Amino acid sequence: MNWSDKTQVKKGDIGERIVKDLLEKRGYSVYRAITEKAHAFDFLAIKGKQQLLFAEVKTKAKTNKWPATGIDIRHFNEYKFILEKYNIDFILFFVDEHPDQQRVYCQKLSCLIEECQIDGELYPNTTMCKGIILFPLQKMIHVRDLTEDEAKTLKQLSTRNYEYK
Repeated sequence: MNWSDKTQVKKGDIGERIVKDLLEKRGYSVYRAITEKAHAFDFLAIKGKQQLLFAEVKTKAKTNKWPATGIDIRHFNEYKFILEKYNIDFILFFVDEHPDQQRVYCQKLSCLIEECQIDGELYPNTTMCKGIILFPLQKMIHVRDLTEDEAKTLKQLSTRNYEYK
């Protein structure tokens, strides 16, 4: 099976297209890796040759158990390394088809790494989901709602082995 044929890749491509369109509508020129292998981030976006951001898109539903979403700890550590070494922040975009959300939200990595406690849980949290670092939805910035068609398509491509709650 080719990489591009995998369900997760197809779903991720949809999320990346949504975020790319959002950034372009806000006046950014969007650049992406042309090498067809693992890359450091999804997009480099530049506005007016003065504003620069690294964008990483995660097309995934929030957790059922907590008002949170997350990313692979290994990826988090890679983004954090770039932030600390080069002082270049990442914007993490989440394209979330969960019935309670059905939206795109985002936040700067520098904001997400600041500890906070919500409903008795400490965030960022690495103990609630194995291999995942969770961030509270409360810290996210709502960018836009998904259309019904977008949410439906993303749900059809879900690889969750349990139902949304």
